[in-house]
Amino acid sequence: MATSTVDVVTGLYTHLLGRAADPVGQAYWVSRVADGHQTLAQVVTAFLFTEEVQSTSAALVRLYVSGLGRQPDADGLAYWLATHRAGMSLADIGASFAQSAEGQAQSDDVSDLAFVTGLYQAALGRAPEAGGLAYYLGLLADGVPREQIFGAIVQSVESVEHASAHVAATLVYLGVAGRLPTPRSSRPRCPPRRALRSPNTWPNSWMPCSRRRRSPNRSRNLSRSRALARNRNPSPSPSPSLPR
Repeated sequence: MATSTVDVVTGLYTHLLGRAADPVGQAYWVSRVADGHQTLAQVVTAFLFTEEVQSTSAALVRLYVSGLGRQPDADGLAYWLATHRAGMSLADIGASFAQSAEGQAQSDDVSDLAFVTGLYQAALGRAPEAGGLAYYLGLLADGVPREQIFGAIVQSVESVEHASAHVAATLVYLGVAGRLPTPRSSRPRCPPRRALRSPNTWPNSWMPCSRRRRSPNRSRNLSRSRALARNRNPSPSPSPSLPR
């Protein structure tokens, strides 16, 4: 049975924001499709990059992906979304992730050097540069808790961009299907061709590496990307940069 636009929009609010759709917001998104301004897929894209989604469910998924190195589990993500809506800050939630048994297992019995290097690899996909490494090692030597370093790196601008395709894919499944992706559907993808600062750049960057190399439909993919680029959707909300 076909799913209506109202059903999809209602699901986006329920699954991604953990709340009922407000009448004004729901009417706005539904009218975008009804009036022909956007397709339903483009509405889903725009919704993902609203400030409220980026500062709640997207940030929480990133804590799992970049901080713990795995997809969130449904119960855990629902718990932290409800906890955040109840007033717990993302900084405190990040500290809880770092202090959890799973987080501690990744940082216990390792040196400060190994801790920072591991965070860079997990959250940024690269080795630390000399200046950043010295900066964080200095903070740790001055007594700054590791959970604060964890939060600063995992929620940095560079981490947001590095994990954006993975986080967006997870949010699409969660928002539209009401479930998290299976391991097969969330298999690793090629890095985005450019920093994913806008929802207009990521649909084509989800293409698996093998298809990106061999696809005979490159021109069709480019046309689709250009068509999406004509739609001026909201940009992702800014995230805290690395404290330097």
